Amino acid sequence: MEVSQQRRHLLIFAALTAASILIFQINVVFFLFAVPLFIIQQRYGVQYLFMAVFFVALVIVIQTVIRGSGI
Repeated sequence: MEVSQQRRHLLIFAALTAASILIFQINVVFFLFAVPLFIIQQRYGVQYLFMAVFFVALVIVIQTVIRGSGI
């Protein structure tokens, strides 16, 4: 039962982090990308929030570097 609960939490965490990244990609509503991060903070606490922010920032930086490398 414990392992199943941990997998469920990890899946929700990954889905909310991915949702934040996808929302950032939509130019019209990019400012709403923080909403899934707030949900993570409310559900799991500050430690998971920092992990999610790190992953989101890492993806954004990598994407910016890749897009900028064509210049």
